[in-house]
Amino acid sequence: MTIQMSAEQFNELINGIRDVARPREADLHPSSGTRHFSHCPARFDGSRNASSVEEFITTASLYKRLEKISDEDALETLPILLREEALTWWNGVRNSVNTWPAAVQLIRDAFAPRAPNHRLFKEIFDEPQGDEVSTDAYITRQRERLSRMSRQLDEQWQMDILYGLLRRRLRDRIARTEVDTFADLLHKARAVEESEREGKNSHAKPNGKGPKADENRSRGPRLRCDVCRAFGHDTTACRRRPRGPAPAPGPATRTPAEPVRCYGCNAPGVFRRNCPTCNTTDASQPARNMAFCALRSGTIQPRSRPAIHIKIAGEEGTGYLDTAACNSVASATLYRHLIKTGHKARTENVIATLADGTSKHLQVPAVTTKVGVQGRHVETTFIVLSDSCDTRTLLGADFIEDARIIPDLARRRFYFGGDITRTYPFVDVDGAEAPARKGVPTTIKEVRITQSEPMEAGDIEEGYGPPPPAPPKRDTSKGLVTPHGIWTTYQAPYATEHMWEDAETAMTTGEMDEYEMGLFPDGPRRLFITSLHLQANEGTGFTEPTRAKFDDLVDDFADAFEAHGPPTPYAEHRIDTGDHAPIAVPPYQLNATKKQLLKEEVEKMIQAQVIEECDSPWAAPIVLIPKKDGSVRPCVDYRKLNAVTRPDAYPLPRLDDLLHSVGPIGCMSTLDLQAGYWQIQMRPEDRDKTAFICPFGLFRFRRLPFGLRNAPASFQRLMDRFKSGLPNLTLLAYLDDLIVISADEESHLEHLREVFGRLRTFKLRVNREKCQFGCREVRYLGHVLSPAGIAADPNKVHAVTQMSAPRNVKQLQSFIQTCSWFRRFITAFATVAKPLCSLLKKDAAWQWDSTHQEAFEELKQRLADAPILRQANPEEPFVLRTDASAYALGAALLQGEGPEERPIEYASRLLTNHEQNYTTTEREALAIVWAVRRFRGYLEESSTVVITDHQPLRWLMTLKTPTGRLARWATAAAAVPPDHRIYAR
Repeated sequence: MTIQMSAEQFNELINGIRDVARPREADLHPSSGTRHFSHCPARFDGSRNASSVEEFITTASLYKRLEKISDEDALETLPILLREEALTWWNGVRNSVNTWPAAVQLIRDAFAPRAPNHRLFKEIFDEPQGDEVSTDAYITRQRERLSRMSRQLDEQWQMDILYGLLRRRLRDRIARTEVDTFADLLHKARAVEESEREGKNSHAKPNGKGPKADENRSRGPRLRCDVCRAFGHDTTACRRRPRGPAPAPGPATRTPAEPVRCYGCNAPGVFRRNCPTCNTTDASQPARNMAFCALRSGTIQPRSRPAIHIKIAGEEGTGYLDTAACNSVASATLYRHLIKTGHKARTENVIATLADGTSKHLQVPAVTTKVGVQGRHVETTFIVLSDSCDTRTLLGADFIEDARIIPDLARRRFYFGGDITRTYPFVDVDGAEAPARKGVPTTIKEVRITQSEPMEAGDIEEGYGPPPPAPPKRDTSKGLVTPHGIWTTYQAPYATEHMWEDAETAMTTGEMDEYEMGLFPDGPRRLFITSLHLQANEGTGFTEPTRAKFDDLVDDFADAFEAHGPPTPYAEHRIDTGDHAPIAVPPYQLNATKKQLLKEEVEKMIQAQVIEECDSPWAAPIVLIPKKDGSVRPCVDYRKLNAVTRPDAYPLPRLDDLLHSVGPIGCMSTLDLQAGYWQIQMRPEDRDKTAFICPFGLFRFRRLPFGLRNAPASFQRLMDRFKSGLPNLTLLAYLDDLIVISADEESHLEHLREVFGRLRTFKLRVNREKCQFGCREVRYLGHVLSPAGIAADPNKVHAVTQMSAPRNVKQLQSFIQTCSWFRRFITAFATVAKPLCSLLKKDAAWQWDSTHQEAFEELKQRLADAPILRQANPEEPFVLRTDASAYALGAALLQGEGPEERPIEYASRLLTNHEQNYTTTEREALAIVWAVRRFRGYLEESSTVVITDHQPLRWLMTLKTPTGRLARWATAAAAVPPDHRIYAR
């Protein structure tokens, strides 16, 4: 329809439209000079959500600024924007607010108070990206939390944190090194998510079957008979099912293998996992997901697991049916057998989902082979998860489905789909129940025992095993009969390694069937299994009865060997920094591998309650230090903190004092505290000072960390307090290394009981793997202690003798300091080392010549030939030999006479420039005085013979009116007991 109008009519129409579209001035400003929030879209109902609060404040503040609303009008009309709880709250606080910024801050404080940083970090890490959450929404929500922190992190830090929280599929397809900004990350993530959506949509299509296929699927699965394979009825209604009683469970005769058919659609000539109709593979998935877990309780009575006889590559064995495992898993033994028989292994990427829900991306070997079970042969792919000998072969859901096995756990049997009338029993391989010590039911997994007498020749000829090794032998048994034959059993010091970890069995009686009774008419035989707690290198100082007593002792104090526990209540570490301002040091850069290792270590420390999240003004960087066993130890760089910490003057024990306190050695045990420093708690007000920064947040220590300035002093103070309650035994304690020394094994057990009791009182725990009990020889602080005496550790000596000639002063200092650690073993150490020490003088020019090389080689040779130092016996007299040269003093403390004379300790030192001006007599006298002072701890309360090669010294002790230097020396020499004697030879 066409409308004709004049130009005047058209202008009137346009003006009318403008008047309708233009808001009236009265609506915008109802009164002259007044503006308000009536048209503001923001509304707030009082929800206590930081995002909602900030959204409301931002919108209202922006509207106020654009409309130029004054603070007075904004406060007056603010109730227009408030609803429910927010309006009620505002009516109560309105009179206390005069400005708009004050009102905004009041709203924030009431409905969205600022959360501390550690709580925000917890919220961030507690919410990893879910499978159904888009990356855009997830990054937006997490960055909003990061924006509310008091200390803003730069974009790279935020990227590191949020990248680690993305779901696994995104991280597998987007490397961290490929994205530098959030824009890059979101761009790539959108592409990946779009690809995933396309893949899901393509698999959701009915593949050309039309709506009817969807209609049929919605009706549910159709009934199908396992006997005749027809649809429409089940097995119970099948006319072809054989009538009459079902045969009893038991071994069945093998039947010819059926033609291979798909278990899903019954297609011939194909397995279900390879069937193009039933099996579709998402090409976008880089790895298969394999759910796997194996649980066994030590307290709940275990049920026998379903196991069946199988045959693979000509070898018969046993496999466990595991419906929870998507893939079949080969044991290490089976894997080696497959490789040996010519099977080819390939590498597969799998995602292992463990029992706790966590997933791990693994690259594992995979082998495809045929598995024979009751006459049927099923092609199965095995993956290998571990090379441990304790792993078992698991037949997963893939094998169970392809073999059409239907397990019946209640009746301990299984049958095949399509032939339910023939049943097969499970194999009982979980072991026999046996009574254990203290009434604890224990399942013996495998027993290895000692044969006390050789097998008869007839037994050997019949193939029962080779002749046993020669004596000595300990325990009693002639052999072990199994369903697979007779095992020849030999002495096995590692027998306990083949038992369950919670086994406490010391004795068990095994029942035998008629066949076994015929072989051993004297049965049933009794098997003795002892020494559950002693390792192979332990117990050399224990007899068999003492070993059993030691097992009982360890059982009584099992709490002393726990891995984790509360800190000791007898110590608390403090950090005194005075009024120094907090120090924050930026973190060190870590590569992706070290970040993952650090994350694992941080999680372990959080679970052990060693660290906790914090919001501290102090911060120190963290580094990873490799350990001897290949693992890493997280260490914090506290150098800045240590520089402002007031020192603790508590001394560490001297090595000389420790070795001097060693008495007669008959039996020894060493104890190593479990993460010793972590057993001491930090004073609560000083915990913030231990804070460290890492890619996963800011954490502080609840326990004493490594690297603090006064940590050794605090720990040694605890150890000395620990020792003070054990006055009747010899206990050496240098930081976390303890050694208990006893004269014989009987007293040693009592001493260990006292030490364990003291550990329980102090709530301290020891590391069983690093302890050694009942030993005749132990290594301690670079020395070897044995009943023969004290010797230098051969490993340390070998390291010194392999040193090459030093090339600078620093290397020479290191060599001399190392040798000086063992100077008690070296005669005339100072004399031999004098040429080397001359190079260490101030302003000395470095010039290595033949004199220095000879001294260097001589020191190494003397250390290699170092004697074993005898333990001092205070009941016997001491012999003190002294000597002096133009530039050095020497002394040797001995005990015994004639051929029985043995060294206790050697000592030597260089003369000062002033002392080198003494006369020969004065230097010889000085040697005696210095030696008496040096060995005062030995010589007090004991008779002593001083032997010198200077005859004039005999007048020193008979001088009636000594003066000056001689008077002082005569007084010092008087420290030797009154029955001293000085001989000149």
